[in-house]
Amino acid sequence: MPYIFQWPFHDHNSLSFRCASKFTVAAVSLFGKLVTEIFNTTHVHNKQQLLDAIEHRESGRPLITVINHTSVLDDPGLHGVLPTRILVRNNHLMRWSVAAQDVCYKRSIFTWFFSRGRCVPVIRGVGVYQRGIDFCIEKLNQGEWVHIFPEGYVNPDNTYRRLKWGVGRLVAECERSPLIVPMWHVGMDVVRPNKRPYYYFKAGKHVTLSIGDPIDLSSEVERLRSSNSSPMEARKTLTDIIEQRLLALKPEAEKLHQETLVRLNVKS
Repeated sequence: MPYIFQWPFHDHNSLSFRCASKFTVAAVSLFGKLVTEIFNTTHVHNKQQLLDAIEHRESGRPLITVINHTSVLDDPGLHGVLPTRILVRNNHLMRWSVAAQDVCYKRSIFTWFFSRGRCVPVIRGVGVYQRGIDFCIEKLNQGEWVHIFPEGYVNPDNTYRRLKWGVGRLVAECERSPLIVPMWHVGMDVVRPNKRPYYYFKAGKHVTLSIGDPIDLSSEVERLRSSNSSPMEARKTLTDIIEQRLLALKPEAEKLHQETLVRLNVKS
């Protein structure tokens, strides 16, 4: 299945693209902050771990963040918890986010907007070897940050679905083993319900975001390479480890969320 429109990043290093991208990322990120920190309240646990991973990456080490996906507003909404100095002044540090082509790239104006917002189109159902994943690996090899919803779709019920192997390929084929930060959130599907009409969000709600300990898979990647594991085996092994660490955050985040609601005496 081809991309609906021309590949949007052929000129992403040009001055015009970079200027448009800087403005778009800042505007959308500030909108996210408006939703999650002004009109609603987001309770972030272990926030410093995420900030350290973004701002203090050692000698250009790449970063991957993985998170559950319950609302179409998860990105940029949850990135609104980051300091304004990152969102606006230093937004060259901001993520490249994997996005579904059939949702974000359906029209030419969407293609312009989401590409300037650093959203990389992937085609669901065609496997891990596609241009969007290649582009993300290229960005990781440049020491940048890639954000991915490894479930591959919006899952408002948080029912278990195995993670897609694309995240395993990112780790396996990166020239330098990236740092991986897992995150789990609760409440974004209340702020932005997944039902019509799709153009509004609610106010006065509470969201919980739990940041997990960073994952270093460099030794596992080296073991897989030295044992001549097949690409498929490497992808699956690495994805399984990430899945285990990500799912371990779910009960903790849900418990923290309920404790917050009880403490504040609110229903949702």
